Amino acid sequence: MPRIIDNLVHFNGRSDETISSSTKMGLVNLRDLVESSAHRWYKENEKDTMKAKWGKTYNWKELIKEIDWRSLKVRHDPVIYTDIETPGTPKNHILFRSTFLNDTNREQEYNLKAERRTVSRCAFSIFEGYTTEQCASLELEVPLPKCVLEASTGFRREYTLEQSKDKQIEEELTWSVESNITVSFLFSIGKLSSRENDN
Repeated sequence: MPRIIDNLVHFNGRSDETISSSTKMGLVNLRDLVESSAHRWYKENEKDTMKAKWGKTYNWKELIKEIDWRSLKVRHDPVIYTDIETPGTPKNHILFRSTFLNDTNREQEYNLKAERRTVSRCAFSIFEGYTTEQCASLELEVPLPKCVLEASTGFRREYTLEQSKDKQIEEELTWSVESNITVSFLFSIGKLSSRENDN
């Protein structure tokens, strides 16, 4: 039975459903990509060659597919993130507002001190890696006079390489304000308002 050996396959991902669905998840199965590309190439080119060489064409499922990973080349391009949300317009916030009313016959003085501390933390992790898998199986059938003796064996090997990058950014903003407010006698009103911008 003829064998198909793939030495090097280049993918551009133009119209492959398997490729597009895998990349959306962030995981790529190289074996599936190679077999999918070889299957397309076989349907487009190899059937006529097979018929001329072997006298018949073979179904894709009947073929024994062997992938030679020795010529595999991996190139890492810079990662481009497209789902980054842009920050909105800064808004004005009133932190507090105080109203002072003096209904006595003497002047009153108030001391007001406010302090605020804001801590912002941003932590993210990026994981990347790949998994390779090799499978082999052997089946043996021995016809006997009244029965058929069958034996099969196989093995599977998987290799996974992963790496992660962690980063944490922390910013702290502290401000304070202290005011002396004098309120005159008889129904004089003093107001103090403090605002902060989100920028």
